[in-house]
Amino acid sequence: MPDAARLLKLADDLDQEIGSLDAVAQEARACLNLLRGRKPTLLELRGAGDIVHDFYNVVEHCLERVALEMNSGLPAGSDRHATLLARMPRDQPGVRPTVLRARTRQELDEYLRFRNLFRHRYGFEIEWRKLEPLLTGMEGVHAEVRADLVGFASTLRSMAEVAGR
Repeated sequence: MPDAARLLKLADDLDQEIGSLDAVAQEARACLNLLRGRKPTLLELRGAGDIVHDFYNVVEHCLERVALEMNSGLPAGSDRHATLLARMPRDQPGVRPTVLRARTRQELDEYLRFRNLFRHRYGFEIEWRKLEPLLTGMEGVHAEVRADLVGFASTLRSMAEVAGR
């Protein structure tokens, strides 16, 4: 278990990342407003894909910070991204509390799949019919992830208070 100072630092880092998550969600809303009622051009499609990619990257960065500080490191192997996400709904007594609810984790699975596709395919291969539901669903998923991370950061602060006694 990290000491009080490290717990507080992690909570502060998560707060900063939540700000980044909010910024990406705002970009998604702006993108949807721009594209309302029409199909995107290729460049708009690539931009929308980048927004969805960024959304998952911010989430994953938060999960990586938790894993590094509280789980003694990141998972290894070709499925490390999926493993990292899968571990976050688990309470680990003596190590760390639950980071994400199981429902939130399930919602994030589609964003992880898109992240992998976006990184390993060409932009012209992105399909609007697959990207649009992720972009439109981001507002709800953002709210869930945000609530989970804010709650986790609050728990870290409580843990730091106890550890500091």
